[in-house]
Amino acid sequence: MKHKQTEQELRRLYRILDAGEAGYAVSAVNVNNRGLKVLLKSFAQQRIMFKAEVRAELQQLGSEANTRSGLLSAIHRGRINIFAALTISQDDREQAVLKEILTGERFALNAYKQALKKDLLTEVRKLLELQMEEVQQVIEQLSLMRGREGKRLVIRLFETESDAEKALADMKNAGLHPDKVEHLDFRGNIDIYEGKTTTVTETIISGAVGGALWGGLIGVLAGVGIHTAGLAPFDAVVSQNIWTYLPLAGIFAGEFVGSILGFAIGVGISGEDSYQYEMSLKRGKVLLIAIVDAIRASEAGKIMSLVNLKAREESTA
Repeated sequence: MKHKQTEQELRRLYRILDAGEAGYAVSAVNVNNRGLKVLLKSFAQQRIMFKAEVRAELQQLGSEANTRSGLLSAIHRGRINIFAALTISQDDREQAVLKEILTGERFALNAYKQALKKDLLTEVRKLLELQMEEVQQVIEQLSLMRGREGKRLVIRLFETESDAEKALADMKNAGLHPDKVEHLDFRGNIDIYEGKTTTVTETIISGAVGGALWGGLIGVLAGVGIHTAGLAPFDAVVSQNIWTYLPLAGIFAGEFVGSILGFAIGVGISGEDSYQYEMSLKRGKVLLIAIVDAIRASEAGKIMSLVNLKAREESTA
């Protein structure tokens, strides 16, 4: 019984980890902040490591991992693309992406907690406890990036230590005094992520589902409005047709528009990410992490992004 239950939980967690890897990869595509892009892809790489550990345990039990991706996960990833594309401000886009990531990570954390309540083999329990601790640490970091208790974590990637120091000096000159600052030199210390990426299909599916839901709701509201305003005859058959056809028309129209929107967004974002990521790893050397007052986090991010901006634009032109 313990053997079977352990196998079931490992297979379930593997699917969640696989979806998590894809979620991080898709999220990284949708941010222009090089530091955040590199960090998110490092989390995707972490999920690859977690999957390898879980797969090894399954093989010890004489089983294999199921890599089939669920529809809900695909819709969630497509929604990240759509929300990010429809958000104009870079800071707002990052916040929208981080919100979606946290939704998935909290789901994963709960899955670990539920698994550890089961009667598992000892070695597997130890592995899952260690993985869960790392998931909790990631959630803490992502939550702080979203803003917590009046503070927010801002992050930027710089090509030199002197650029990072200048960014910090510029923030202090503007009256911003970070509570905590970290300079992370990751040259040679980061595994390049070459796994999953966003897909046009997922964005189309998410757009179609979202469009159908909104279209159906608009159709229902239109039917209520027509009936309430007395614009439709009170004939039972006609009234029944209105209640049936308007929501259906809304669903089909919304699905069509959502699919077109999803296709346009999916095609538009998939091409440039690999170039940006490659150049970030090639030129970026120092990751500057600072915790500032949440109300001034956008200002801090802008100050950091302006350091050596001209040289960076010329190098990527």
